Amino acid sequence: MAAAVRQAPSIASFKTSIRNVQSKQPSFYFYGTRRLHVRHFFANCSSLNKYLYDKNNIDSPDCQCGSVEDKYHFFFTCPDYNRIRTSLLNSVAQYCEPTLDIFLFGSNNLDTNSNNAIFDAVFFIKDSMRF
Repeated sequence: MAAAVRQAPSIASFKTSIRNVQSKQPSFYFYGTRRLHVRHFFANCSSLNKYLYDKNNIDSPDCQCGSVEDKYHFFFTCPDYNRIRTSLLNSVAQYCEPTLDIFLFGSNNLDTNSNNAIFDAVFFIKDSMRF
């Protein structure tokens, strides 16, 4: 599909191709504010130390707590975020077993309202002041 978008013969067909790709995404991917979605979905391009270290932007992948600061560490283990993490885990546990994939991508096994509620809970990242 990506090749078809890149090889579109005109602007109009390019726009149509893009709309077709977007319409195949689950509706809960478009829930909430754009700024939070950028923080949420682009966690691999985030300011977490592991990803900055991988791009040679900093000298160490370690968090302030001493562990490697990656997505899993941020969402599940960093002691700096225990208080806000508890709220996240309790909220998501109402709908499913919390996993990193559920936090980042939702679940096709859940309805849109449940996924929206999960994304609301995951938007705790704004409260972390880490991004």
